[in-house]
Amino acid sequence: MSNKAIRAALETALAAISPALATSYVGDNYEPVEGTPYQQVLFEFTDPDNIMIHRTYEQKGYMQVRLFYPLLAGSGTITARAELIQSTFKSGSIVSGVTINRTPAIKDPRPEEDRLVQSVFVYFSQIIKEV
Repeated sequence: MSNKAIRAALETALAAISPALATSYVGDNYEPVEGTPYQQVLFEFTDPDNIMIHRTYEQKGYMQVRLFYPLLAGSGTITARAELIQSTFKSGSIVSGVTINRTPAIKDPRPEEDRLVQSVFVYFSQIIKEV
């Protein structure tokens, strides 16, 4: 499995959450619609940890989901969505071969321009066999 495959596995699981939410991915041309919530997905991969057995390494990192909701809608709806993401990626669960290392962290919502923004961090790891 590669970083690309890890990204695809976690993005697919995120997209399966109901109700669906418009999503902005790095490098796309998503244009937010005024007054409509959406989410932005970012990944951070750490340096691989080499395992000296069977030419494998462990790839760790996190997926950050930034939720953007209308500023005056209050924090209840955005926090409910953050908790839904948290419950989807439970600690110890395996998502298409990717292990969720711990309970996702939910940060406090804060205003940013005309939106209320809240981040959820999903921590993962994957053992990868070198070819």
